[in-house]
Amino acid sequence: MKPSEAEIKKKRRQLRLRGTYHIIWGVLYLILPVVLFYMQTMDKLQINSGLAVVICILMFLYGIFRIWRGSKDLSIAKSFVS
Repeated sequence: MKPSEAEIKKKRRQLRLRGTYHIIWGVLYLILPVVLFYMQTMDKLQINSGLAVVICILMFLYGIFRIWRGSKDLSIAKSFVS
């Protein structure tokens, strides 16, 4: 059974929204480690330096992953036919 045009548009809209959501959160996860690292270097955040570096790296990598996943969803939405 072939999906109707309305179902296809709804699925495409959901994929675009989810992709945009992932990209926005990915950008935030890229900005947050920079702020955390800056606060650590200016001694405004009392946390072990090694722990701060590990947290920054993990958050940065997770941000890259979220952006990749969002762009993947957007490309699927663009080519979504059925």
